[in-house]
Amino acid sequence: MTREELKAKLETLTSWKAPAVPDVIPQGDMPGDKVQIGLSHIAKANTIFPLLLNEMRQLDGEKIVISVFGGSGVGKSETASLLAWYLNCAGIGAYVMSGDNYPRRIPLYNDAERNRVFRTAGLKGLLADGVYSDDVQQMLNVLWEQELDAEPAKVAEFPWLASYQKAGRAALAQYLGTALEQDFDEINGVIANFRSGAESGWLKRMGRTEDARWYSLVDFRNINVLILEWTHGNNAGLRGIDIPILLNSTPEETRAHRRSRARDGKTDSAFTTMVLEIEQAELDSRAPFAKIIISKSGEIIDPKPMLDAFFRKLYVMESAPLKAAGLEEVLTVDVVLTGNEVTDRQDGSRLVHLPFVGEAIGELFTGEIQPGAADDQIHRNGQMESACADYVITGKDHTGASCSVHVVNRNKDNQWKPTVTTDSKALNFLNGADCTAVLEIRKQGPIVHIFTKR
Repeated sequence: MTREELKAKLETLTSWKAPAVPDVIPQGDMPGDKVQIGLSHIAKANTIFPLLLNEMRQLDGEKIVISVFGGSGVGKSETASLLAWYLNCAGIGAYVMSGDNYPRRIPLYNDAERNRVFRTAGLKGLLADGVYSDDVQQMLNVLWEQELDAEPAKVAEFPWLASYQKAGRAALAQYLGTALEQDFDEINGVIANFRSGAESGWLKRMGRTEDARWYSLVDFRNINVLILEWTHGNNAGLRGIDIPILLNSTPEETRAHRRSRARDGKTDSAFTTMVLEIEQAELDSRAPFAKIIISKSGEIIDPKPMLDAFFRKLYVMESAPLKAAGLEEVLTVDVVLTGNEVTDRQDGSRLVHLPFVGEAIGELFTGEIQPGAADDQIHRNGQMESACADYVITGKDHTGASCSVHVVNRNKDNQWKPTVTTDSKALNFLNGADCTAVLEIRKQGPIVHIFTKR
């Protein structure tokens, strides 16, 4: 289906009504996964689907990648299967890909590696805090055998265990859901291959034993939507996800679901609880970037307040080193985007033209952005490679003198380096200055904070 055909099809679904769901529908590609669709899953999918169609209408490509992410017990497999089934019923080809096929180790070995990371770092933490001894090691051996070394309640009995657990937890957080544990590169390769219009792709399958690894050739010719269902489906290491959908959950709900699936006999262990808490913290940190968030009870959660708070916090963090280095915020520009024009280029990239309006709101200069302002971005495989925002602001400097400021703000390797020229005598120090910009991202457009030394 071409881009034009997909857009036309989406327009026919503005009054979509949920069809009856049969007892058995196609599911994801995880070997041995148990998908049991219930009324709560159907209710969630029925709530999500109209919002998903609306998000799809705003995209320009004919190949769309959706992720359904959340904790282990929230129904990712069931919801993703339902969304794919609804799309296929509507005449839009969809395929569900399970991210659980892409860890670097089978589950048994990965569980052992998680324990190794935790315990190795815990021992080093004891050494660093000067509380390690032969007696401590003997007690640790007992706790290891009982699998109680991650139990917080044991700290009251063994105070040195606080150093051990703190260091172990910190190391575990640097392993779980990262490229050390998950093969993001291979998943990104699948996504890039799909988005490029490839007719087919080899997708990995992984069971629970070493000999249960293989690849299946999947026909992409009639597939317009790839749905990745995975706990880490909105991880910063992924590339090319168009519409992340978060199914919200709590560690308690996750543990209950793991018990029902009987994946292992240690679901209620302190170590598993720690793993779930770390994974939940990662999910919470990525929640602001979801396009759609639905609660366990099936209510839609607005991600905008979370996103605004996250980017405000990120701006504070990113600007702190600049301020510490003696740089001063000299220009503050409130940008409001007014359009989005996409042009496909012969080299496979896309030119995204973003016209905007706005105003300078800083203490040194205030004024209005003049017509013709735009940010031109180059995108490849769903990711921005470079960008250049070019605009002129006319107004008054802090002395009250009328003047203009021309900003050419270039982004390369995720760093904004603006060049500023002005006819203001009071702001003459900006001409030729080494400037750095930090963007405070918002849905309507960023606030651009420009720093330099005076």
